[in-house]
Amino acid sequence: MFFVVDGLNEAFAECQLIVQHVTDAMMFNSATLRLQRMTAVSFLSPVFTDFIEGLAAIIPCSKENLYIFSIQEDNASEERILNVSFSAKPSDSRHPETFFSSQYLQERVYLGRAILARSTHVYVLPFEDNLCVREPCINFEQCLSVLKFGNASDFISSDMYFFRSIIPINTFACRCPPGFTGMNHKYECDTEVNLCYSSPCLHGGTCVRREGGFSCICPQGYTGQKCEVDLLNGSCSPGICHSGSQCANKHSAIICKNCSNEAWSTQMCELRTRNFDRGTYLTFPALRQRHRLSISIKFATQERHALLLYNGRYNDEHDFISLEIINSQLVFSFSLGGQVSQVPTFVTGGVSDGQWHTALVNYFNRSAVLSVDDCDVGISLKYGKHLRDYLCANITTRQLEKRCSDFIQTCYRFLDLTGPLQIGGLPALQSDFQVQNKHFIGCIQDLYVDNQLVDLNSYVANNGTTAGCSQKIGFCYSSPCKNGGTCFEGWGSFYCSCPTGFIAKDCSEGVQMSKHFMGDGFMVFIPHLHPIQLPWVQRVSFRTHHDHGLLLQIKLGHNSLIIVDIVDGYIRYIFNNQDLVLSDITVNNGKWHTAEATWFPNWLLLSLDYGQYVVSINFSQYLVSIP
Repeated sequence: MFFVVDGLNEAFAECQLIVQHVTDAMMFNSATLRLQRMTAVSFLSPVFTDFIEGLAAIIPCSKENLYIFSIQEDNASEERILNVSFSAKPSDSRHPETFFSSQYLQERVYLGRAILARSTHVYVLPFEDNLCVREPCINFEQCLSVLKFGNASDFISSDMYFFRSIIPINTFACRCPPGFTGMNHKYECDTEVNLCYSSPCLHGGTCVRREGGFSCICPQGYTGQKCEVDLLNGSCSPGICHSGSQCANKHSAIICKNCSNEAWSTQMCELRTRNFDRGTYLTFPALRQRHRLSISIKFATQERHALLLYNGRYNDEHDFISLEIINSQLVFSFSLGGQVSQVPTFVTGGVSDGQWHTALVNYFNRSAVLSVDDCDVGISLKYGKHLRDYLCANITTRQLEKRCSDFIQTCYRFLDLTGPLQIGGLPALQSDFQVQNKHFIGCIQDLYVDNQLVDLNSYVANNGTTAGCSQKIGFCYSSPCKNGGTCFEGWGSFYCSCPTGFIAKDCSEGVQMSKHFMGDGFMVFIPHLHPIQLPWVQRVSFRTHHDHGLLLQIKLGHNSLIIVDIVDGYIRYIFNNQDLVLSDITVNNGKWHTAEATWFPNWLLLSLDYGQYVVSINFSQYLVSIP
């Protein structure tokens, strides 16, 4: 409390003095935000209080556990940018030197930038992590961006605050990561250690080498990091059961009780499957592997263009990896900081058919191999182009410049991914991500990183995805196919492979024998003439290996004509000059398909295989003149 008097007038003012000891641990576990169009004086206003409240909400932590220790204007930038450095403690922390890691703070701010901007009216620019992007460390050493104490600045004053900032030094440190050492001297960090050499996996588990460690593929009945847990004759221990389930013993076996979404989970209640709609995505911590990485992902979708996963840097530039569906085919892309390399694949019919497909990425030392489903990778890589486009696997290698053979030279040699791993989409940020697609509609299942299952409930953030897969819930369990038809799981329903003489969604309709056309034949039918009544259905079943062909032609009156044909493998419906293409799936795969067009009073519906694929158009202006 301050008291001022001039002999006649009195004035009182209340002041709160906060002194914070800034430690090395606080600075090492800090993050620096770059605020656009902001000065130090403008920030030390009601914006300061709003900013602390908004930042604490997205971390999350209490306001008392959030420490802003540096405010500096960026004089090197032409626009007004304010650098604000802070650290934060978990709310339940009791140790004075326990802080959230720098990586965690950056992930939370990266995901909450839009929320922070709305609540504080301050736009946070992408993190500037350019110190390490040029890879200044030698051999396998890893570069870390760190803050170190420089000195204290003068007081910054505004109408509401006096703030004395420290001036940190932005620098980097080189560390030899786990799993690496020096062949002659430990500090050289020029040799990767094979940690499977000591046979660490128990009970017959298979050891698989990974960067910085190993993974154990356990035989049935065992689990754990080293297959040390006997599920049939073991006892409960902390951390065995996941997703809030409780471990219990039943007839000497370990079970996880009260597992939600049990049908989509492992025996240990790890969630395997999630459903994605447009604009939804999952966020996981960054993939820290730099030169050896394996990713396996299973998915089902009808989207011809989609993003399955993306991991880049916080500045949304330089190093990244992505797995996309482009024109119904899988493409893996990566960059080590410079040019982008792509690994395209091709499978007949594509991967946008609503069925489950598996993509496997193996990255090692600047070479990436992408394979699809049950592909014989060796045959595809060596003979694929000679075996009728057997290109279900492909490989791309990023070649270095000649000068990079000298490890003293600064070159882009490794994947350095600092940003979070995004599954199924990207956040709505003002950033130009290095991908063609930003969304995914469908289901993702069995995500493995370095042969370890990723629990899809262990995310950093979930933006709208739901557990399970509503489009693949076992529609064949009720045996819906009649007359000996074979049931297959479709997209949101089932479809039947009908025996000869039967058609319809459930094979319930009998038909005459099919006709075989050689390309120069045709059949003509003259039906009984009667007025068209809506809804009016036109349907044709067929199978072919050809890219082009006429399926059906109907003449209406004197001037109107309907054509159903195949163009480039896709079904097309033409009425006069209006055409409608069902571009979700090709039909020239030699299998039976049923194309059906239905006229309604105001629109036309074109479907394939009894609703598995659907497209519609407003058709009212074309129907009024039909007799």
